[in-house]
Amino acid sequence: MIIDSKGKLFGKISIVDILIIIVVLAGIGGLAYKFSTSGILRLNSGTDTIYISFYNEELMDYAAKSVKEGTIVIDPQKNTEFGKVKEIKIDKAKSITVNDAGQYVETSKPGYSSILITVEGKGTYSESGVMFGTEKYYIGKTLEVRFGNTAIFSKVYDIKKVEE
Repeated sequence: MIIDSKGKLFGKISIVDILIIIVVLAGIGGLAYKFSTSGILRLNSGTDTIYISFYNEELMDYAAKSVKEGTIVIDPQKNTEFGKVKEIKIDKAKSITVNDAGQYVETSKPGYSSILITVEGKGTYSESGVMFGTEKYYIGKTLEVRFGNTAIFSKVYDIKKVEE
């Protein structure tokens, strides 16, 4: 007989033990699949040199001044690394308000700046955006971006493939 009176397969392993082993192996397989498709275990494998620019029209001065050239830039929500800060342009904040005549006018806000940050990194460029890691980014996308220890909610302002 294959299963004896004590419920053991070939007299050695119980059916419960086999079920536990199957559940553990399925769990390990599920985790391996999840990590392999999430990009957490992948390094940035892009083949194109990309300049991606992030813009924020109204950012507190202290945050704008804390961004430094050469800093590593990441999207913490997707665990994606863009590359390093290449250029920073800080200007007066740009706010749109309505004046007394009911017209929309651009104004500036004391203690605030606008900032345009250009990052150089490796990605895969296409006409519909650029892939960094496993995530696609495109002009106009709003996201949290980390520049070292500074977090800024910003928009993708421009994407350019560097011709080599």
